[in-house]
Amino acid sequence: MNLWILTEEKPKKEVIVTILEKYLKDRNIACFIDNIRIIPILENSIFTFKYEIIGFKTPKISNIYIKIISGTSSFIDFLVFKTINEPTQSYIFGTKILKTLGVDILAKSSLNDEKYKAFISIDELINKLYRNNII
Repeated sequence: MNLWILTEEKPKKEVIVTILEKYLKDRNIACFIDNIRIIPILENSIFTFKYEIIGFKTPKISNIYIKIISGTSSFIDFLVFKTINEPTQSYIFGTKILKTLGVDILAKSSLNDEKYKAFISIDELINKLYRNNII
């Protein structure tokens, strides 16, 4: 299994360690963390806006990647997914859904803004999907 961290900018090593420790603790996963390094991923000498995290060892996580994303509005600081493949744009919509489900999101207090509030009904969620052409 791979772990993907979606974010708007390259995080510092300390932030990656905090995210990793929180993820591991919440799932009761043992891991050795050594010297975390953030390595840019290049394809044909061109930066892909992805990074690989090295310096950890656990049988539960094969690789950790960071993907730099951007959109037309503000995003959360970090969105973490476990997946075999790279996450698609459909993962990004998950922020409000995750808050609706009560998922603990490590982020700045700006996630308490009105625009990040959990959905209050299924109708609101469906309207948001169609209004933003997500489906």
